Amino acid sequence: RLDDAMPYCIDAGRSTGEEAAAFLTFAREKIARDYAGPDPAHAPSIPKWDCLIITANDEQQKRIFELQLVDVPWRDYANKCFVVADPPGVRAGSGGASIWVLKQNREHKYFDSGDKVYLIHSGGQSKQAPHHSTGGKIFMTMPDGEAILRWKLNGYKSLPPLLRPGIFIDPADALVSLPDDMEPIGADTHLFLPMHRSNGFVAINQGVFFVNKRTGELERIVQKPQKKVLETEMSASPAAGAWFFTTAACFISASCVRRLDQLVVDNCPVEAERCIFGDFLRSVGSKGVKEPEGELDFDGLDLEEMRSRYKTHRWNLCLESCFRDAKIQLIDCDAQSFYHFGTIEEAGMHLNYLSRAVLKIPLLPLNSTWAYKVGYKERRATKKNEYSIVECCNLPSNPHTVVGHSAVVSNCYVGRNKNGQKINIPDEVVVYSTPVDREGRKGWVTVVVGKAEDLTKSYDRD
Repeated sequence: RLDDAMPYCIDAGRSTGEEAAAFLTFAREKIARDYAGPDPAHAPSIPKWDCLIITANDEQQKRIFELQLVDVPWRDYANKCFVVADPPGVRAGSGGASIWVLKQNREHKYFDSGDKVYLIHSGGQSKQAPHHSTGGKIFMTMPDGEAILRWKLNGYKSLPPLLRPGIFIDPADALVSLPDDMEPIGADTHLFLPMHRSNGFVAINQGVFFVNKRTGELERIVQKPQKKVLETEMSASPAAGAWFFTTAACFISASCVRRLDQLVVDNCPVEAERCIFGDFLRSVGSKGVKEPEGELDFDGLDLEEMRSRYKTHRWNLCLESCFRDAKIQLIDCDAQSFYHFGTIEEAGMHLNYLSRAVLKIPLLPLNSTWAYKVGYKERRATKKNEYSIVECCNLPSNPHTVVGHSAVVSNCYVGRNKNGQKINIPDEVVVYSTPVDREGRKGWVTVVVGKAEDLTKSYDRD
């Protein structure tokens, strides 16, 4: 569903105040209906996914995911469900993990070529949201107490009959809303790509669709484009209030999946991080990035760099072959259709919005047992990020526990408070518990880090 003359970006000020308010009301009602709607057990029968697959970071996290799945009614939405651990010792990315799933499918027969598969990538290390590094972002608690996985399954419940056999690939840390009037995808569609109207901040941290203004056809996809690229090639500044068509989920038809299985699984070992939009789909579109022909230029490279360059070249050639003649179908999902929870700040902002503006409930501690200071609940925050998040905790009630503002407290259990002193959790910190296993000794460690700490940095053990 595209406008006749769809631009690269959309002027944020094109609507009147009344139109904007009406659209915002519609978007809020749609989110509440799609994601936090009635339980399918009390709703008419819906077509299910043939198979639901969730990726995990390693075998330990896989087991944790399997335990948490007991509390999610996935059987209402899918016939089968499997958790697949990423290849050991490798940060695979969404693309590498997808190839690994195909390789594992040969051995374990998770799904057949004629199935409709829902694949959720939740195998990252969650460095930007460390409190989900153990339990996984896919089980993050939403304002109504449900896991985000349940919201996703409910939001996509009408999608299976609209798709061809193939794999619908979705990130764990985002909610995507599709149009109510969406029709079945074309019988010859190989790639189905939902596009979301997002601001400049989202654009430079996700991916952007470059679409021809005149024809509405895809030219290329740029993953995490630099601000300069948006300003020069799109004639729009992310800081000036423009909106861009951004990436989130995608659908790959069974025919393309078979080519990936034949060309990539055997010829391209998963040894480095690969991204769906940044690597797999880099060549699609009329101006997609193609791998150069002829001999590779190894000038100035050492042996390891030469090997890495050759492996990347081989990956790119195989992927280009898989998607060379792919027919692409785009759909404009409009604004307010993408909510990202990948960082602590984004999670706090969107959880607060979904709680207060959409569900009309306060953002109280989620799935927790504790006595908290009244001021935490009643204080009106002056900034969006001042609301704290408390999930899956059991904290002392005599005396009460005080949680600071803009704090995150996750998976913490505190037994009897023997000294009788209240526990004060400061502002701007992340507190979470994680299991450890060192030299046969198993237990739990509580981690406290500042929200401003850069957990993506590498530190020496000394």
